[in-house]
Amino acid sequence: MRIKEVSERRLVLAGVPQGDQGLWLLLLVGVVFAVGPGLMFRGVDVLPVQILVWLFVAAGVAMIVGYVVMKCRREQLRIDKLTSECVHERWSILGGARETTQFQLCTIAGVRVRHRVESKPGSGTGMQTINVWQASAKISKPRRVLVLAEENTSHGRHVRDVGSRVAEFLGVELDEDIQAESA
Repeated sequence: MRIKEVSERRLVLAGVPQGDQGLWLLLLVGVVFAVGPGLMFRGVDVLPVQILVWLFVAAGVAMIVGYVVMKCRREQLRIDKLTSECVHERWSILGGARETTQFQLCTIAGVRVRHRVESKPGSGTGMQTINVWQASAKISKPRRVLVLAEENTSHGRHVRDVGSRVAEFLGVELDEDIQAESA
């Protein structure tokens, strides 16, 4: 989420749940699946090949629809010092039920910025390292962890900024769990 409003009394964060990282890859693969086989096997009249092409097209269209649905989701966190209340909402601009969670300001136990390095198989024989930054608020009632911001960058500037500004607004200490990159 990104900070949309900040004043003495109120802080509002809004955005796409869990960020929109990786969604572009889903769209790209969906387009390749939906268009590629049709272009490669145009004019082929063999039934098994046609069935395979249609399966790839259907998978591609499903990925594109998944991208649209995920991109249309929204969330907002409103923290109001005057009423001592916090409201977290999730919804889709396509319609459907709105999830709303309300909790008292005093139930926020802390704000944490976490950095970890994940290793995933890369191209060839090597491993690819991914830097994952996440800012979250720990809530005691209802017991949960609310993700404030997340990104996959080497510096994590946005996540650290959101975490520190929310902690400062709430008057709580910022817990930083920064994992050093292993060589």
